[in-house]
Amino acid sequence: ALAAREGKPDLILTDPFLSAAALAAEKLDVRLVVCGWLAQRELRDDFLFPVQKTLGSESRERIDRLCARFGLQGRYFSPGPTPSITSPDLHLCYFTRGWYAADEDTILPQTRFVGGAPLAPQGDPPAWLADIPPEAPIALVTLGTTFTGDLGFYSWAAQAAARVGYLPVVVIGFHPFTADEKAKLKASLPRTTRLLNFVPFDHLLPRTRLIFHHGGMGTTHAALLYGIPQIVVPHAADQRGQARRVAHAKVGLNLTAHDVRQGMLMTAAKALRDDAVVAANARGLAAEMAALGGANAAADALESMLESRSGSARTP
Repeated sequence: ALAAREGKPDLILTDPFLSAAALAAEKLDVRLVVCGWLAQRELRDDFLFPVQKTLGSESRERIDRLCARFGLQGRYFSPGPTPSITSPDLHLCYFTRGWYAADEDTILPQTRFVGGAPLAPQGDPPAWLADIPPEAPIALVTLGTTFTGDLGFYSWAAQAAARVGYLPVVVIGFHPFTADEKAKLKASLPRTTRLLNFVPFDHLLPRTRLIFHHGGMGTTHAALLYGIPQIVVPHAADQRGQARRVAHAKVGLNLTAHDVRQGMLMTAAKALRDDAVVAANARGLAAEMAALGGANAAADALESMLESRSGSARTP
């Protein structure tokens, strides 16, 4: 998507958390596109919890120091009490507008909702997956790529899945577990469990009937694309928002750590196994996501942006 011209890009595309990209776009005087996050009005200071105010203040101080160091104004950072990377031109959001129904009044017009669609499987499925009988209902248990150290979650979720008739696939990423920790985890899992560091979603998710996860944006998005009911136990950051949206859209359940300690994972798994409405909602939302155009729609939005405005970045 970056078209080089005399060594200078026409656009910089960034995820919502890479401050260096926002600083570089201003320094190079090129337009910035934020990928994966909608553009929203800032929360008022009186709506924030004390910890949010503290973190926002610390973030503002860091941004101000960086801007002073590089002689910048902070063009691509929002001015409110919780600064974030923002583009006045385009935010590509990978969900639907309805997914953010509770936030409708805060959504800014430069947001383009592009959804997404499942990818066709590439190559042959891994041997461990091919060996699972096609009629076996699979439950995926994962904590994504960052919050992967919660051994209890893997064990409890796999046990809950197995007890209500699913075959658990537990994916632990590449957290530096000790050999002893991994051995204890393996011993705590149901006999049918597949314990893996990594799985190819393009092969696994078409066969998955339920996902236990933490509410990370990528995992939530993948579950929606494939129309899979979800049980979400948020651990930190934006995961609580994703978990609430899963419950609000009626495509899954939002559990707390307290719920997990009270044994609610098995109750939740059984409820979703027997709930045809949630399954239908998940399939319907997957269709809505696909109808928005996904990567092709995002590419079209970028091309339109380049065609409609040439030259340097716009100052908000």
